[in-house]
Amino acid sequence: MTVANLSCGTSATNTFNYYVQAENETVRTYTIKVNREDDRSSNSDLSSITLSSGNINFSKDVTDYSLSVPYSVTKIDVVATPEDSKSKVNVVSPDLVVGTNTILITVTSETGVSKIYKNLVNDYIYDENLLLEGLNEIYKKLNK
Repeated sequence: MTVANLSCGTSATNTFNYYVQAENETVRTYTIKVNREDDRSSNSDLSSITLSSGNINFSKDVTDYSLSVPYSVTKIDVVATPEDSKSKVNVVSPDLVVGTNTILITVTSETGVSKIYKNLVNDYIYDENLLLEGLNEIYKKLNK
């Protein structure tokens, strides 16, 4: 009698056929089916998003966000934490220019399921400090 090591692949069902030949040369086929559960996670949700500038009201079920930052902000650092530690996170946060900018966060689960969170960042065309100084000068002139 021979015992073989069975090596299951990545598919859910693996089939192994064994052929046994008797002394009278008759062959009998034995089939063993091994059902393998896929216990890898398909969770591609984030548990949190933290931005170095600006705020969003985060929910794992919401994938599109919009926020505004002052002109002086040229880059937003993003920390995106996946719910499942085995998921991979990729953040693309370009240098900001005046107008609308897009930050993309892609979360990919163990099984390859992906979810994309998108943050639209509006960078103001003016500098808040310069605007406040200008308004202060106008106020002084009007109240003389």
